[in-house]
Amino acid sequence: MSATDRKIAAYNTRKRWERELRQLEQKRTGKLIVPTNKGIKEGAPTRHSGRMERHMDRDIAEDPRQIMMDIARRKKALANQSPIDLNRKDRTRVEKQMAKDKGWLRKHMISKKDNSMKPGNPDFSEAVTRCEREHSQEFKGVASRYKNAMRQLDPNDPNAASIERLRK
Repeated sequence: MSATDRKIAAYNTRKRWERELRQLEQKRTGKLIVPTNKGIKEGAPTRHSGRMERHMDRDIAEDPRQIMMDIARRKKALANQSPIDLNRKDRTRVEKQMAKDKGWLRKHMISKKDNSMKPGNPDFSEAVTRCEREHSQEFKGVASRYKNAMRQLDPNDPNAASIERLRK
């Protein structure tokens, strides 16, 4: 498997992992401040109603060994699924493959018009056939490859991997 064939995590996922990693590092060093309900009247409704405390308790363990294991796991995930700098040859190869995939996806995607078609329409059965094609394994594989290439080429755009932009 080459460097361009690895799965790239979505921008928002990578940012969430980085935030969790910072929280774990703060927890490990004792610098994490866990929000409390101090100063809020008992029973008073709040916007978040303690959601943050439950989230922190669930995501960050108290055991130092567990914290270190979580840090190592998140660092490994970030390293394995973050985009890498491509040399010119690899970048050209990814762009060519992406252009092929883009054309194939546009051809096989159901159009916006077909997507809103009602059962009484004479072309409805053809639209259903095209829709079934969009849910095939081949389509999913090409879409996944296209999304991965887009994430590799434009890693800081959270919408780069959206195939909805290709829909006619």
